[in-house]
Amino acid sequence: LVKCSGYNGDERRETAREMARRLKQSDAPVHVLLPNQGIEEWDRPGGAAHDPEAFAAFCDEMHMQMTAPILFTELDCHINDQAFADAALAVLDGWIADGTVRVDA
Repeated sequence: LVKCSGYNGDERRETAREMARRLKQSDAPVHVLLPNQGIEEWDRPGGAAHDPEAFAAFCDEMHMQMTAPILFTELDCHINDQAFADAALAVLDGWIADGTVRVDA
């Protein structure tokens, strides 16, 4: 298996900081869902860029940076798992129910 170069821990931490900086500028509500088992297909165990230590650094930085007004939920799944899709739909359904998101017929 050939390992491709991915982002190292420091680069992933910087990515989390930049994400938070930009999201905090939003005029609309923001809810970040972090699947703690991976955010790309290539970062699954056995994937070409699987790097658990660098991903752990990203998750750690996300915990530190995703503060108010950002809503933040960590999920025990991979981004490509049904549990992630279900959680994302639950957030959307909640926003529809409370009027944050309008669905016009």
